[in-house]
Amino acid sequence: MPSDEQAEPTITMTDPSPHGAHFGEPEIYRSGRRKRVASTRRRLAAYALGVAILVIVGLAADWDKLSTSFLNTEKFIDQFPEIVTIAAKNTVLYTVSSFIGGVVLGTIMALLRLSSIRAYRWFAAVYIEVFRGTPVLVQVLFLYYGLPDLLGDIVVVRGVVT
Repeated sequence: MPSDEQAEPTITMTDPSPHGAHFGEPEIYRSGRRKRVASTRRRLAAYALGVAILVIVGLAADWDKLSTSFLNTEKFIDQFPEIVTIAAKNTVLYTVSSFIGGVVLGTIMALLRLSSIRAYRWFAAVYIEVFRGTPVLVQVLFLYYGLPDLLGDIVVVRGVVT
């Protein structure tokens, strides 16, 4: 006969609910179900709150002022072909140049990381870990605000060295 220390755990059975549901189920199953139901109720309450906020904002907005400020179709039609083609050209140009620059810089850093010269390996490891370890937003803010202060006399426009 096993001692009290070695007794196997038992699963207690719950009493039947007033409606007869869950009769004979372990308590652990019922508690998980309660958590799911509570989570579902909280999520639905958050959805209802979000919809209520959207409705209130939609009803309180000055649609005439918004339509003249942001939804002016005459200005859009006047600029449409030019603005779309310029934006598409810039997007493709920035994407291709960033891809090429990233591949070149990544290849150089990978080769430096595999180098037999300790200083090269150290430089590549520090460079890679700094850029992998900092959030992109911090890097962008550094380029936009920090780089002009570091470079001093060089003309910097919105984080781009010119």
